[in-house]
Amino acid sequence: MERKDFEYDVFLSYSKHDAEIVSGLAQRLRDDGINIWIDRMISPGEFIPEKIEQALAQSNILILCLSPFFLKSEWTSFERNSRVFIDPTNKNRRFLPLLLEECTLPDTLKSFKFIDFTTEREQGYTELLSTLYSLLGIDSLRTSLNFSSEIFTVMEKVANKISQLSLKVEEINSKVNTIQERINKIDENNMRETLEILDNKIDYVERIAILQNYEIPNKLDFKTLKDISDQLEGKRILVKLDIDIPLSDDGENPTFHPKYGRACKTLSFLLDQKCIIILLVTQGLSGVDFFEKAILGGLTIHAQRLETLLKVEKPIIILDSLQKLTTYIPEAQNRDIFMLPNLLDISGKEVLVTKSLNRKISKIEIYNNEMVKLLKPHYDIFVLDDFRSTIKPLPSNTGLAYQKESVIGKGLESDISCLEHLIKKCIDFGKKKSQYRVCICGSSRPSDVLIIEALLNARLFDKILLGPIPSLVLYQARELKVNQQIRNELSLLAEYNDEDIEDLVYKTGKILLNSYEKQIVLPVDYIVEKGNNIMTLLVGDLLDNKLHIRGIGEKTVALYEDIINDACLVFHFGMLGNAKEPFIKCTEKIIDSYARTRCETFMAGDHIAGIAQKIGVADKIDHFITGAKTTSFYITGRQLPGFELFVK
Repeated sequence: MERKDFEYDVFLSYSKHDAEIVSGLAQRLRDDGINIWIDRMISPGEFIPEKIEQALAQSNILILCLSPFFLKSEWTSFERNSRVFIDPTNKNRRFLPLLLEECTLPDTLKSFKFIDFTTEREQGYTELLSTLYSLLGIDSLRTSLNFSSEIFTVMEKVANKISQLSLKVEEINSKVNTIQERINKIDENNMRETLEILDNKIDYVERIAILQNYEIPNKLDFKTLKDISDQLEGKRILVKLDIDIPLSDDGENPTFHPKYGRACKTLSFLLDQKCIIILLVTQGLSGVDFFEKAILGGLTIHAQRLETLLKVEKPIIILDSLQKLTTYIPEAQNRDIFMLPNLLDISGKEVLVTKSLNRKISKIEIYNNEMVKLLKPHYDIFVLDDFRSTIKPLPSNTGLAYQKESVIGKGLESDISCLEHLIKKCIDFGKKKSQYRVCICGSSRPSDVLIIEALLNARLFDKILLGPIPSLVLYQARELKVNQQIRNELSLLAEYNDEDIEDLVYKTGKILLNSYEKQIVLPVDYIVEKGNNIMTLLVGDLLDNKLHIRGIGEKTVALYEDIINDACLVFHFGMLGNAKEPFIKCTEKIIDSYARTRCETFMAGDHIAGIAQKIGVADKIDHFITGAKTTSFYITGRQLPGFELFVK
């Protein structure tokens, strides 16, 4: 009888005392293509003797897992139930004795050669598998086909994925068997195409299984203004605002950046509640040039922009020192707005933590910070409306929230809502084969390869398009030769973010290239600067030590635009080049392409939001979120210590 005449290739007969080793053996045989029946397949409530007798009748080969326990407790039952295998000489090779442990064999088995599984188990398994393949008529592809090693490498990758999938993958096995039956009829090109189709189907099943269990923090866990709306009238509200805005082209006046509208959501709500508002704002964090010519210069511009948007009757009062709070606050009336000096000018500890120097700041230092102690007597409620700062436990959020009624602002609440919506869309679209989700990782941080790994592991995106810095990390992992200047810059940037460049390149980078090569899109050319000369070079031409990479090149821009055009969703964080002319053009072109697509767009980061406003496509972008790095941390489940005191 042939293999196809039986439902199972092998029936495993064993003692319960040997269950652990036999379970491992069964799984390994399954992984190697053998269809196994084992008594664990009997469902609760089924009549055990009947199911065993049926399985024996439907099994091609019986493997006797021999041990002292088996011979003591199972042998008599086995002889009674295995009439179908009666064959005094085992002429048809219907059973195989497998010796798990030294024991005295019964007379009926002494004449048969057994497979020794007592000591050299790897050798014994090889003999067992080879015997089963021979008896079942399973031919090795490597001996029966003359394909290239590359094809077999691809096939092995597919086989490894199949072994790791959940029950749903078993539905694909029938298709795999059909493909195997047709292998001799197809040529090598067709084989590549077939395997790619199979690989895509397996990836889709994996994606569904992972996305169904993906979770992110929920904004309902945070205390919000709505929760304390009945306590606000007449109260002194200290608001930490994020209006740290990049310079405009003229070097002085920031444009009407989306951050202003975001800030007004909180301020309008507080004005309606008849509060006294004290604003703590920042201009000039890392990555953004200092705006002020003097301490108050930038704040004056910010105050004017907010007054215009809020349409307030009384101007915002700018204080040039914290000490003036003692003079102004006791006389303040409802709906008065005060703006404190620039945060970075009044809190040295703030700069220390923001710059990520190699020193951890303690909670005692945060709570006893001089700025915190000066401000504490002058406000009743603290409102955090600065998403970007939550990446660290800063004095200006954790310190000011300590022992005070503290909530998150409307702008921050909006950021979190956008991110929840982004994740929901990624999950919904991910369950549809026809939908195409794209993430654009600009960034100036080599460590963002860790974010990319987390996003791909979570199956949130189908393609990730990389900007200069993270792409160079992966090119290093691919052993592309670049100049020493570029290698030094990558190392310094990694160190600045408390990461080791060697780990990023040779651990994370290698993993990404091996596991997600199809999902990651790297630049094919870069804009570079050499002295006063600006040129575009292909990725293989970066050996000159005087070269500085400033952005992605024109061919890369065209490549990325084509991918974006086919997307149903785009999430963009970080610049794709330097923020100065002419290097900023590459980022402008990519952002401009969003206005010509029908996909839903999410943008995180101050510079790219400003660019969208500048080139006139801000109204075409569906969602803006502040803080590119904080956003990437949030959606990948990293802890944001700045939120610690704002959870219900």
